[in-house]
Amino acid sequence: MKLITRLFQLLLLVVAVIIVGVAYLLPREVAAERSVVIAKPQATLFTLLASMDRFNDWSPWYGRDPNATYSTAGPEYGVGAQTLIYVAQTTTIPRLWQSKR
Repeated sequence: MKLITRLFQLLLLVVAVIIVGVAYLLPREVAAERSVVIAKPQATLFTLLASMDRFNDWSPWYGRDPNATYSTAGPEYGVGAQTLIYVAQTTTIPRLWQSKR
C-alpha cells in the first residue's frame, strides 16, 4: 500500500511539474481581434456612430434594460461625446475616445 501511495504522489508531482512547465512556455499576452464588413457608405456609418444622439440605434445596451433612461453630454459628436445611461442607482458613461492610430 505504501508503494502505491508513493507512486501516486510521484505521479502528482510529475503532472504538476508538466503543468508549470507548459505555463512558462505560453505567451504572457494574448490578443483577440474581430472585424465586420458593413456594406454601407462610410459617410452613412460615420453619421450613425459619431453622434451620441443615435446611440440607441446601434447599441446592444438599449434592448437590455427597458427601464433605463438616456441623456447626452459633451459635444454633439466626435471625441468627448457621451451618452449617460441611468440604470437603477448606477450610471455608466459610454464615451467616444480619440483613436491612438
